[in-house]
Amino acid sequence: MDSVATFTGSAIKLPETAISLLSFAESDSIHFTDTAWVFLPDHRVLSLKGYSQGGIMRYGKGKVAAFGEAAMFTAQLAGPSRFKVGFNADVANQNCPFVLNLFYNLSPFLKE
Repeated sequence: MDSVATFTGSAIKLPETAISLLSFAESDSIHFTDTAWVFLPDHRVLSLKGYSQGGIMRYGKGKVAAFGEAAMFTAQLAGPSRFKVGFNADVANQNCPFVLNLFYNLSPFLKE
């Protein structure tokens, strides 16, 4: 597995003890707008260096995963044109194996 597709979502700062599973590249950025998909010349832009869309960490006697993106875990037809999102999307052919691996790694039945 070499990639997964995300569709919108949020960037999150993970604790230092967490492992980022969906890291942003240094060149990635977030654009703050007043209206979705309307990018005015003076809108605020922030680098996503150090942010993630999801990670995993130990917590107490178990493990926890946190993600700022939900559509990648679904199978949807979105919007008026009914475009494919999540497991349905052509670009997301590795999302299902990613989620299965994630659940496997969160399983309390794994011996470590």
